[in-house]
Amino acid sequence: MRLTLGCLLADELDIELRRVGSGKRLTFGNVGEAKLSEWMGANAFVMFQICDTPWEVEEKLIANTCLPLNLDQNSPLEVL
Repeated sequence: MRLTLGCLLADELDIELRRVGSGKRLTFGNVGEAKLSEWMGANAFVMFQICDTPWEVEEKLIANTCLPLNLDQNSPLEVL
């Protein structure tokens, strides 16, 4: 979610995603990561519920709710 938010907010926060060294890891750099952390601290909220079978709850949520930042399991049509 952090990577997606950073990309969506790149212009607003004046940050840019970059590759680290010769590897595949991507980052917004120290200043960009700090700006993103500050934005998330002010605007992003996380909720959780303890359960024995979280994969079942996740499957139901994804099937019945529009979760555009969940790029892993949404179909391309759901994200639009």
